Amino acid sequence: MTKEELLTYIDEEQLRELFDLIDAAEDFYDYDVEHLNSNFISEDISNDYLYVVGYAYHNLKRHEDAEKMYLKALTRTPNDYTTWNSLGNTYDDLGQYAHSIQAYQKAIEIDQDKYMAWYNLGIVYKKNKDFALAIDTYQKAIAINPEKYDTWNNLGNVYIAVEKHATSVEYFRKAIEIDPNKYEAWNNLGNAYNGLGDNEQALQCYRKAIDIEPDRHNTWSNLGIAYDDLGEYALAIQHYQKAIEIKDDEADYWNNLGISYMRLEQFERAYHAYESALKLTPDDVFVIYNIACLFSLQKNKVQAIHYLQKAISLNSDYQQDAKEDADFEWLWQDEDFIAVLNSKI
Repeated sequence: MTKEELLTYIDEEQLRELFDLIDAAEDFYDYDVEHLNSNFISEDISNDYLYVVGYAYHNLKRHEDAEKMYLKALTRTPNDYTTWNSLGNTYDDLGQYAHSIQAYQKAIEIDQDKYMAWYNLGIVYKKNKDFALAIDTYQKAIAINPEKYDTWNNLGNVYIAVEKHATSVEYFRKAIEIDPNKYEAWNNLGNAYNGLGDNEQALQCYRKAIDIEPDRHNTWSNLGIAYDDLGEYALAIQHYQKAIEIKDDEADYWNNLGISYMRLEQFERAYHAYESALKLTPDDVFVIYNIACLFSLQKNKVQAIHYLQKAISLNSDYQQDAKEDADFEWLWQDEDFIAVLNSKI
């Protein structure tokens, strides 16, 4: 049985069946898997079998076992592109990015005209924040196969990461041209327009993304951000609340909700939203600083200074921020406030 035939056997519905295969290999290959689990792997085991068991381990998130199978397979067929690429995927999932890059590069050395290793290498370079390399690598993947939606979408995300939002729009538009019914590119295109300050276009893209997948909490939050940027705070609140309804353990959603309430001078609701954020991330300095602003807007000097001190203890940059933040303007000449701003951390 060839590797390709084995891989047609492995689909999402059969992974659990394949897990049984790992525990009792005779169900598939008439071989006792206990030999596989020993330190010595018999030479009469098919190399394809080693690969497919490694693939199964990987999909079952047993990555160390997958690595063992792939490496054993590569001792027999060291120039196998697919095994090197799969080994790279396993190292990627383990967070061993240097090893992952080496594995993908080895696959490319074996066959530089195949798309997948270039694509996977681009993913790891982006995770490593090697953005120039990620761009170059994704471009090579596109040159090999220009009809892959994911590559255009991922490349757009790299350009967002380097704040080239206008360029990212082009790549997201191309991804949408290839498949207009995928949620991610519409959401990401909204992010690109948001980065360009074009909130109306961003809203259109986010709404399209929600039409495709209405339970995407991050897009509901993105809609809230766009409305907040437009000064539509009541609408921002509605969309943050929808995001929280779907996923209530995201501190950023609660923090943004608090900001919108604060801008509407609904201070009690703002405080409860910030409290909810701090329950999730107790040392979130941004939330703590926002609470200081909240109390300052209410002319509560004691609490404003208390939370400002706490924020500064976590990040001294807030000393300068408070000097320029209009929320504290009424305290700028206050001796206690000045003492906090001039204190050494």
